[in-house]
Amino acid sequence: MFGETAGIKIALSSNSPSTSVTAWKTATVSMNSSTSSYLQGQSLGSARISQLAMIETSDSISPDCLTAVGQYRNNRTENTTANTSLLSDQFDSTDSTNSEVQQLNLLNAAEAQKFSEMQAQGTLHTCLAGQMTVANMERRNAAVEDLNTAVFVQQQRSTNDASAARESNTWQTYLP
Repeated sequence: MFGETAGIKIALSSNSPSTSVTAWKTATVSMNSSTSSYLQGQSLGSARISQLAMIETSDSISPDCLTAVGQYRNNRTENTTANTSLLSDQFDSTDSTNSEVQQLNLLNAAEAQKFSEMQAQGTLHTCLAGQMTVANMERRNAAVEDLNTAVFVQQQRSTNDASAARESNTWQTYLP
């Protein structure tokens, strides 16, 4: 609508790592310039440093994934003619493709194309594994934050009586 994904569309259909990086930066929220001074006071393992690690991991993986998809689509388009020709020659019953050497050459060409496709699929699988790692990191961090909040609330309740006047300790074990 406003050009925020124009670079992503280009990255997803071309083989351009630089376009992928630029597109990712354009389509995502940039970090405030004061963030580094704020984070300097945080310790490793803190919620904010962990959040920064997730952001940096995502910023590292995502442009590579855009490039991988673009490479795959670009190669698929470039290889259409070769794949069609190979398929046609494979079922050709004329003498021009039916000698033993010609058939072996067709088999070798098919194996080379299959190997190329396997490599491209491997790149896409690596991208998916990276994206799953970031998603898992986000879910893990959220679960830890939830547990840490529950522990904090429990500690506060045991230190500070939260029960109403003349009530039992009902509120001591209740966690919102």
